[in-house]
Amino acid sequence: MFNGDLIELSNLRVLLQCAALKASLAFGDENWEGNLVSAHHKLAMIGKKIIAGEDVCLERQLHYDWEFHFALVRACNSRHMIAVFQNIYEKYIGYQLVLRNYRWAKALEEQQLIF
Repeated sequence: MFNGDLIELSNLRVLLQCAALKASLAFGDENWEGNLVSAHHKLAMIGKKIIAGEDVCLERQLHYDWEFHFALVRACNSRHMIAVFQNIYEKYIGYQLVLRNYRWAKALEEQQLIF
């Protein structure tokens, strides 16, 4: 059941993020794009530190991860979609922390492709 919930949350998170990102691309402006570039840069820098073996506060890691994913969907023009996405994202991250399945190298690759 635990694994099934994580898979369901992962699929739902991807579905919501893709729909919200598509809308953000349509509605976003240069401020949205600038915030996205900044969020991606911070996440990439902290990820490189983690991969290099530096000790980085977990709270900071999670904050930058959320900041990037929120920046992607922020301009979607739907506060309800953002609220649902945030709820699903928080549940997903909760499972990731319990399972200790947050792999930075793979995550950085995926985030670069999304960016």
